[in-house]
Amino acid sequence: MANQTNRELQSIYVMWKRIMIRTVRAKGRLLGTFVQPLLFMVAFGLGLRGGGVENLSFILPGIIAMGAIMSSVMAGLSVMWDKEFGFLKEVLVAPVSRLSAVIGRAAGAITTAVIQSVWLAVVGMVIGARFNMVGALPALGMLILTSAIAVGIGLSFASIISDFESFQIVQNIIIMPMVFLSTAFIDVRSAPGWLAWVVRFNPFSYGIDGFRHFLTGMGGLPLWMDITVTVGVSVLAMVVSAVMFEKIEA
Repeated sequence: MANQTNRELQSIYVMWKRIMIRTVRAKGRLLGTFVQPLLFMVAFGLGLRGGGVENLSFILPGIIAMGAIMSSVMAGLSVMWDKEFGFLKEVLVAPVSRLSAVIGRAAGAITTAVIQSVWLAVVGMVIGARFNMVGALPALGMLILTSAIAVGIGLSFASIISDFESFQIVQNIIIMPMVFLSTAFIDVRSAPGWLAWVVRFNPFSYGIDGFRHFLTGMGGLPLWMDITVTVGVSVLAMVVSAVMFEKIEA
């Protein structure tokens, strides 16, 4: 029993390490992961300076969360690469549960998202955003849970998709619209009725709103609802991705 547990933990660590090494070596992806959200942040930051610190502090947590979500979804891309080059076959026949592979991939993607988010938060403060450092830890928790939702979605689609192009389509027509139609960029309190309902049905909205609430105190939804929905959906997303990965075929 102890040996099996050690093997599972070792498998999680190896998968996490592999994801981190691949992220560092993929210069183009690394550049996109850190620079694209930074460009959004600088553009919005400079554009909103005239609107005051409050507007800047509202939008920047949304940009940070957007970067974390897009980075986390890319966990699915690691599955696509492993399918392409045959490594997935070795993972599937290894004497460990497939759940370990899911946890390791999720941990790697979320680690990247957290590093990216801390970097962007520092830049945000440099350009004028005011963040509540007391709420930094619970804000990080909300960000991790939101990233877990994105990881679950990415892994679930990667488990049933066989080519890179289809995965990119999923990212562009599902994930991106979900991000832009969430509390990342929309204040649910002032949105038109139909748009407010769209935002409320978006699972990303609650994690992003909770993240913003802890960082700035500017949440638009009840905090208890943010926490409850985000915890529930993150668990569901990871369970579904684990089930889908169990059925995957290399």
